[in-house]
Amino acid sequence: MTPLNAKFKQVLWVNVVLIGLGVGVLVYMKFHNILYAAGAGIGIGVVEYVFLRLSLGRKQAKEQEGQK
Repeated sequence: MTPLNAKFKQVLWVNVVLIGLGVGVLVYMKFHNILYAAGAGIGIGVVEYVFLRLSLGRKQAKEQEGQK
């Protein structure tokens, strides 16, 4: 898998951080337990990273093919 360029890396990390924080806050508001919130935020962040990394990798490859 090719490394992502700067534009796609920025999109990847902004999405992972925002979704992880959002889920963490929602879990904290529901259960009032910081460990549950941290676990949920990290867990969803990992899942989001994997799927979005694959998706952005394919999108970047498609863009690079179109430019050649």
